[in-house]
Amino acid sequence: MIRYTPAKQLTLEGFSTPFSQQLSTSNRWVILAAKIPWDKLADVYYKKMRADFGAPTLSARMVIGAVIIKHILNIDDREVVEQITENIYLQYFVGLSSFQQEAPFDASLMVSIRKRLGVEVMSRLNEIILQEAGLTKAKEEKTSDAGSKDESDGDGGESNKVGCQADAEIVKETPSEGLSGTLMLDATVSEQQIDYPTDIKLLNEGRRQLEGIIERGCLAAELIMPRMYRNIARKQYLNIAKKKNKSKRDIRRGIRQQLQYVKRDLKYINWLIETGPTFKETLKPKEWTLIQVIQEMYRQQVEMYKKREQKISDRIVSIYQPHVRPMPRAKTAYQRSLAASNWFVERWLHTY
Repeated sequence: MIRYTPAKQLTLEGFSTPFSQQLSTSNRWVILAAKIPWDKLADVYYKKMRADFGAPTLSARMVIGAVIIKHILNIDDREVVEQITENIYLQYFVGLSSFQQEAPFDASLMVSIRKRLGVEVMSRLNEIILQEAGLTKAKEEKTSDAGSKDESDGDGGESNKVGCQADAEIVKETPSEGLSGTLMLDATVSEQQIDYPTDIKLLNEGRRQLEGIIERGCLAAELIMPRMYRNIARKQYLNIAKKKNKSKRDIRRGIRQQLQYVKRDLKYINWLIETGPTFKETLKPKEWTLIQVIQEMYRQQVEMYKKREQKISDRIVSIYQPHVRPMPRAKTAYQRSLAASNWFVERWLHTY
Protein backbone atom coordinates (compact mmCIF):
# COMPACT_ATOMS: atom_id res chain seq x y z
CA MET A 1 0.00 0.00 0.00
CA ILE A 2 1.33 3.44 -0.94
CA ARG A 3 0.38 6.51 1.05
CA TYR A 4 1.42 9.85 -0.37
CA THR A 5 -0.01 13.35 -0.14
CA PRO A 6 0.89 15.68 -3.03
CA ALA A 7 2.98 18.67 -2.03
CA LYS A 8 0.38 21.09 -3.45
CA GLN A 9 -2.19 19.89 -0.91
CA LEU A 10 0.11 20.70 2.05
CA THR A 11 -0.26 24.37 2.94
CA LEU A 12 1.07 26.20 5.96
CA GLU A 13 -2.31 27.81 6.69
CA GLY A 14 -4.11 24.46 6.78
CA PHE A 15 -1.57 22.73 9.00
CA SER A 16 -3.15 22.03 12.38
CA THR A 17 -1.18 22.74 15.58
CA PRO A 18 -1.72 21.53 19.16
CA PHE A 19 -0.78 24.91 20.68
CA SER A 20 -4.27 25.30 22.15
CA GLN A 21 -3.48 22.39 24.49
CA GLN A 22 -1.28 22.41 27.59
CA LEU A 23 2.30 21.19 27.60
CA SER A 24 2.88 17.57 28.53
CA THR A 25 4.08 17.07 32.10
CA SER A 26 6.03 13.96 31.07
CA ASN A 27 8.30 15.86 28.69
CA ARG A 28 11.96 15.65 29.66
CA TRP A 29 12.46 19.44 29.59
CA VAL A 30 9.45 20.00 31.83
CA ILE A 31 10.72 17.42 34.32
CA LEU A 32 14.23 18.87 34.32
CA ALA A 33 12.92 22.43 34.73
CA ALA A 34 11.02 21.38 37.86
CA LYS A 35 14.15 19.88 39.45
CA ILE A 36 16.58 22.74 38.87
CA PRO A 37 16.73 25.36 41.72
CA TRP A 38 16.44 28.39 39.45
CA ASP A 39 16.08 30.97 42.25
CA LYS A 40 19.24 29.91 44.06
CA LEU A 41 21.21 29.76 40.84
CA ALA A 42 19.94 33.22 39.91
CA ASP A 43 21.19 34.66 43.21
CA VAL A 44 24.70 33.43 42.43
CA TYR A 45 24.50 34.66 38.84
CA TYR A 46 23.41 38.18 39.83
CA LYS A 47 25.81 38.49 42.77
CA LYS A 48 28.52 40.39 40.85
CA MET A 49 26.09 42.59 38.89
CA ARG A 50 24.78 46.05 39.74
CA ALA A 51 21.14 47.00 39.43
CA ASP A 52 21.90 50.69 38.77
CA PHE A 53 24.64 50.34 36.17
CA GLY A 54 24.88 48.90 32.67
CA ALA A 55 22.39 47.67 30.13
CA PRO A 56 19.66 45.23 31.17
CA THR A 57 20.77 41.62 31.01
CA LEU A 58 18.99 38.45 30.07
CA SER A 59 17.14 36.52 32.70
CA ALA A 60 19.32 34.15 34.73
CA ARG A 61 17.04 31.28 33.81
CA MET A 62 17.48 32.14 30.12
CA VAL A 63 21.28 32.17 30.46
CA ILE A 64 21.65 29.03 32.57
CA GLY A 65 18.96 27.21 30.61
CA ALA A 66 20.72 27.95 27.31
CA VAL A 67 23.99 26.58 28.69
CA ILE A 68 22.24 23.41 29.86
CA ILE A 69 20.55 22.94 26.47
CA LYS A 70 23.88 23.38 24.72
CA HIS A 71 25.50 20.76 26.92
CA ILE A 72 22.73 18.16 26.72
CA LEU A 73 22.20 18.42 22.95
CA ASN A 74 25.91 18.95 22.20
CA ILE A 75 25.31 21.66 19.60
CA ASP A 76 26.93 24.96 18.66
CA ASP A 77 25.81 28.46 19.63
CA ARG A 78 23.72 29.15 16.53
CA GLU A 79 21.96 25.81 16.82
CA VAL A 80 21.09 26.56 20.45
CA VAL A 81 19.25 29.71 19.40
CA GLU A 82 17.55 27.89 16.53
CA GLN A 83 16.40 25.04 18.78
CA ILE A 84 14.97 27.45 21.36
CA THR A 85 13.19 29.42 18.62
CA GLU A 86 11.59 26.31 17.12
CA ASN A 87 10.84 24.20 20.21
CA ILE A 88 8.03 25.27 22.55
CA TYR A 89 9.29 23.03 25.35
CA LEU A 90 12.73 24.65 25.23
CA GLN A 91 11.11 28.06 25.42
CA TYR A 92 9.32 26.96 28.57
CA PHE A 93 12.60 25.56 29.91
CA VAL A 94 14.44 28.89 29.53
CA GLY A 95 11.61 30.79 31.23
CA LEU A 96 9.52 32.31 28.44
CA SER A 97 5.89 32.80 29.40
CA SER A 98 4.51 32.06 25.93
CA PHE A 99 5.63 30.77 22.56
CA GLN A 100 7.35 33.31 20.31
CA GLN A 101 8.71 33.00 16.80
CA GLU A 102 11.54 35.49 17.27
CA ALA A 103 14.96 34.40 18.56
CA PRO A 104 15.31 35.14 22.30
CA PHE A 105 18.89 36.43 21.87
CA ASP A 106 21.72 36.55 19.38
CA ALA A 107 24.03 33.54 19.08
CA SER A 108 27.12 35.69 19.65
CA LEU A 109 25.92 36.37 23.19
CA MET A 110 26.80 32.79 24.18
CA VAL A 111 30.48 33.74 24.16
CA SER A 112 29.87 36.55 26.65
CA ILE A 113 27.76 34.22 28.79
CA ARG A 114 30.61 31.72 29.14
CA LYS A 115 33.06 34.50 30.04
CA ARG A 116 30.64 35.97 32.57
CA LEU A 117 30.09 32.68 34.38
CA GLY A 118 33.75 31.83 34.92
CA VAL A 119 35.25 29.28 37.31
CA GLU A 120 34.07 30.88 40.57
CA VAL A 121 30.43 31.08 39.53
CA MET A 122 30.60 27.51 38.19
CA SER A 123 31.98 26.25 41.50
CA ARG A 124 29.24 27.95 43.47
CA LEU A 125 26.52 26.67 41.14
CA ASN A 126 27.93 23.18 41.50
CA GLU A 127 27.76 23.41 45.30
CA ILE A 128 24.12 24.47 45.15
CA ILE A 129 23.26 21.60 42.83
CA LEU A 130 24.98 19.08 45.11
CA GLN A 131 23.11 20.43 48.12
CA GLU A 132 19.78 20.21 46.31
CA ALA A 133 20.59 16.67 45.21
CA GLY A 134 21.42 15.66 48.77
CA LEU A 135 25.01 14.62 48.05
CA THR A 136 26.61 17.18 50.34
CA LYS A 137 24.38 16.23 53.25
CA ALA A 138 25.14 12.55 52.79
CA LYS A 139 28.84 13.32 52.79
CA GLU A 140 28.57 15.28 56.05
CA GLU A 141 26.63 12.45 57.70
CA LYS A 142 29.24 9.95 56.56
CA THR A 143 32.02 12.10 58.01
CA SER A 144 30.19 12.47 61.33
CA ASP A 145 29.57 8.71 61.52
CA ALA A 146 33.25 8.05 60.93
CA GLY A 147 34.19 10.53 63.66
CA SER A 148 31.83 8.95 66.19
CA LYS A 149 33.18 5.52 65.33
CA ASP A 150 36.74 6.67 66.00
CA GLU A 151 35.70 8.06 69.38
CA SER A 152 34.00 4.80 70.34
CA ASP A 153 37.06 2.82 69.28
CA GLY A 154 39.28 5.00 71.41
CA ASP A 155 37.59 3.81 74.61
CA GLY A 156 38.61 0.16 74.12
CA GLY A 157 41.49 -1.89 75.48
CA GLU A 158 44.69 -3.18 73.97
CA SER A 159 42.98 -4.42 70.82
CA ASN A 160 41.87 -0.90 70.03
CA LYS A 161 45.38 0.42 70.62
CA VAL A 162 46.78 -2.15 68.21
CA GLY A 163 44.19 -1.12 65.60
CA CYS A 164 45.08 2.55 65.99
CA GLN A 165 48.75 1.72 65.64
CA ALA A 166 48.10 -0.24 62.45
CA ASP A 167 46.08 2.61 61.00
CA ALA A 168 48.88 5.04 61.79
CA GLU A 169 51.37 2.83 59.98
CA ILE A 170 49.15 2.66 56.93
CA VAL A 171 48.81 6.43 56.80
CA LYS A 172 52.54 6.81 57.24
CA GLU A 173 53.30 4.51 54.33
CA THR A 174 50.90 6.32 52.01
CA PRO A 175 52.97 8.85 49.99
CA SER A 176 50.33 11.58 50.08
CA GLU A 177 52.54 14.30 51.51
CA GLY A 178 54.64 16.44 49.22
CA LEU A 179 52.65 15.63 46.08
CA SER A 180 51.62 18.55 43.93
CA GLY A 181 50.59 19.30 40.39
CA THR A 182 47.54 19.39 38.18
CA LEU A 183 45.67 16.25 37.14
CA MET A 184 44.21 16.56 33.64
CA LEU A 185 41.61 14.05 32.48
CA ASP A 186 40.28 13.80 28.93
CA ALA A 187 38.31 11.15 27.13
CA THR A 188 40.51 11.21 24.04
CA VAL A 189 43.85 13.01 24.51
CA SER A 190 46.49 14.04 27.02
CA GLU A 191 49.17 16.71 26.87
CA GLN A 192 52.74 15.82 25.90
CA GLN A 193 55.91 17.85 26.35
CA ILE A 194 56.96 18.06 22.70
CA ASP A 195 57.57 20.84 20.22
CA TYR A 196 54.81 21.80 17.85
CA PRO A 197 55.24 19.24 15.07
CA THR A 198 55.83 20.52 11.55
CA ASP A 199 57.21 18.50 8.66
CA ILE A 200 60.26 20.67 8.03
CA LYS A 201 61.07 20.88 11.75
CA LEU A 202 60.90 17.09 12.16
CA LEU A 203 63.17 16.55 9.16
CA ASN A 204 65.66 19.13 10.38
CA GLU A 205 65.80 17.53 13.84
CA GLY A 206 66.22 14.07 12.31
CA ARG A 207 69.02 15.39 10.11
CA ARG A 208 70.82 16.90 13.14
CA GLN A 209 70.60 13.66 15.10
CA LEU A 210 71.88 11.59 12.18
CA GLU A 211 74.82 13.93 11.71
CA GLY A 212 75.68 13.64 15.40
CA ILE A 213 75.50 9.84 15.29
CA ILE A 214 77.76 9.72 12.23
CA GLU A 215 80.28 12.08 13.81
CA ARG A 216 80.44 10.23 17.14
CA GLY A 217 80.65 6.83 15.43
CA CYS A 218 83.41 7.85 13.05
CA LEU A 219 85.50 9.39 15.84
CA ALA A 220 85.08 6.33 18.06
CA ALA A 221 85.82 3.89 15.23
CA GLU A 222 88.62 6.07 13.80
CA LEU A 223 86.97 6.27 10.39
CA ILE A 224 87.02 9.08 7.85
CA MET A 225 83.98 11.28 8.32
CA PRO A 226 81.88 11.71 5.15
CA ARG A 227 80.98 15.15 3.85
CA MET A 228 77.48 16.12 5.12
CA TYR A 229 77.18 19.88 4.30
CA ARG A 230 75.84 20.63 7.77
CA ASN A 231 76.18 24.40 7.57
CA ILE A 232 74.41 24.60 4.21
CA ALA A 233 71.57 22.38 5.43
CA ARG A 234 71.12 24.49 8.57
CA LYS A 235 71.18 27.73 6.59
CA GLN A 236 68.51 26.46 4.19
CA TYR A 237 66.32 25.43 7.11
CA LEU A 238 66.65 28.76 8.91
CA ASN A 239 65.89 30.74 5.75
CA ILE A 240 62.41 29.20 5.76
CA ALA A 241 61.85 28.75 9.49
CA LYS A 242 62.48 32.45 10.22
CA LYS A 243 59.97 33.69 7.68
CA LYS A 244 56.79 35.08 9.24
CA ASN A 245 54.69 34.39 6.17
CA LYS A 246 55.67 31.11 4.58
CA SER A 247 54.11 30.24 1.26
CA LYS A 248 53.25 26.68 0.30
CA ARG A 249 55.98 26.82 -2.30
CA ASP A 250 58.61 27.77 0.30
CA ILE A 251 57.51 25.03 2.69
CA ARG A 252 57.52 22.41 -0.05
CA ARG A 253 60.99 23.47 -1.22
CA GLY A 254 62.31 23.32 2.35
CA ILE A 255 60.84 19.84 2.89
CA ARG A 256 62.41 18.62 -0.35
CA GLN A 257 65.83 19.93 0.70
CA GLN A 258 65.69 18.35 4.15
CA LEU A 259 64.47 15.06 2.70
CA GLN A 260 67.58 14.95 0.50
CA TYR A 261 69.88 15.55 3.47
CA VAL A 262 68.16 12.91 5.62
CA LYS A 263 68.26 10.41 2.78
CA ARG A 264 72.01 10.95 2.29
CA ASP A 265 72.72 10.64 6.04
CA LEU A 266 70.81 7.36 6.21
CA LYS A 267 72.85 6.06 3.27
CA TYR A 268 76.05 7.06 5.07
CA ILE A 269 75.01 5.13 8.18
CA ASN A 270 74.15 2.01 6.17
CA TRP A 271 77.45 2.24 4.31
CA LEU A 272 79.44 2.66 7.53
CA ILE A 273 77.69 -0.33 9.10
CA GLU A 274 78.42 -2.51 6.07
CA THR A 275 82.02 -1.30 5.82
CA GLY A 276 83.13 -2.77 9.13
CA PRO A 277 81.89 -3.91 12.51
CA THR A 278 83.76 -1.15 14.37
CA PHE A 279 81.19 1.56 13.59
CA LYS A 280 78.29 -0.73 14.46
CA GLU A 281 79.79 -1.58 17.85
CA THR A 282 80.14 2.09 18.78
CA LEU A 283 76.41 2.76 18.45
CA LYS A 284 74.39 2.81 21.67
CA PRO A 285 70.94 1.18 22.01
CA LYS A 286 69.29 4.61 22.16
CA GLU A 287 71.05 5.60 18.92
CA TRP A 288 69.86 2.42 17.22
CA THR A 289 66.29 3.16 18.28
CA LEU A 290 66.59 6.76 17.11
CA ILE A 291 67.88 5.65 13.70
CA GLN A 292 64.90 3.32 13.24
CA VAL A 293 62.47 6.08 14.23
CA ILE A 294 64.07 8.53 11.79
CA GLN A 295 63.87 5.94 9.00
CA GLU A 296 60.14 5.51 9.59
CA MET A 297 59.65 9.28 9.86
CA TYR A 298 61.53 9.73 6.57
CA ARG A 299 59.33 7.13 4.87
CA GLN A 300 56.17 8.89 6.05
CA GLN A 301 57.41 12.31 4.96
CA VAL A 302 58.37 11.02 1.51
CA GLU A 303 54.95 9.45 1.04
CA MET A 304 53.13 12.63 2.11
CA TYR A 305 55.42 14.77 -0.08
CA LYS A 306 54.75 12.68 -3.18
CA LYS A 307 50.98 12.50 -2.59
CA ARG A 308 50.78 16.17 -1.53
CA GLU A 309 48.89 15.18 1.60
CA GLN A 310 49.12 16.13 5.28
CA LYS A 311 47.73 12.92 6.79
CA ILE A 312 49.13 9.43 7.16
CA SER A 313 48.40 6.53 9.46
CA ASP A 314 50.50 6.28 12.67
CA ARG A 315 52.18 9.57 11.91
CA ILE A 316 55.29 10.32 13.98
CA VAL A 317 55.18 13.80 15.50
CA SER A 318 58.27 13.49 17.72
CA ILE A 319 61.38 11.42 17.04
CA TYR A 320 62.10 11.33 20.78
CA GLN A 321 58.59 10.10 21.68
CA PRO A 322 57.54 8.01 18.67
CA HIS A 323 54.61 6.53 20.59
CA VAL A 324 52.83 9.91 20.65
CA ARG A 325 50.11 10.32 18.05
CA PRO A 326 48.33 13.53 16.99
CA MET A 327 44.69 14.11 17.86
CA PRO A 328 42.22 12.82 15.25
CA ARG A 329 40.23 16.02 15.75
CA ALA A 330 41.50 19.29 17.19
CA LYS A 331 39.75 20.90 20.12
CA THR A 332 39.05 24.51 19.34
CA ALA A 333 39.04 27.34 21.86
CA TYR A 334 35.25 27.29 21.66
CA GLN A 335 35.10 23.63 22.66
CA ARG A 336 37.50 24.17 25.57
CA SER A 337 35.47 27.10 26.88
CA LEU A 338 32.30 25.04 26.52
CA ALA A 339 33.78 22.21 28.58
CA ALA A 340 34.91 24.65 31.26
CA SER A 341 31.59 26.46 31.59
CA ASN A 342 29.20 23.50 31.33
CA TRP A 343 30.82 20.85 33.50
CA PHE A 344 28.39 21.43 36.37
CA VAL A 345 25.42 20.41 34.20
CA GLU A 346 26.74 16.87 33.81
CA ARG A 347 27.10 16.56 37.59
CA TRP A 348 23.52 17.74 38.00
CA LEU A 349 22.14 15.30 35.45
CA HIS A 350 23.93 12.34 37.09
CA THR A 351 22.27 13.09 40.42
CA TYR A 352 18.84 12.14 39.06
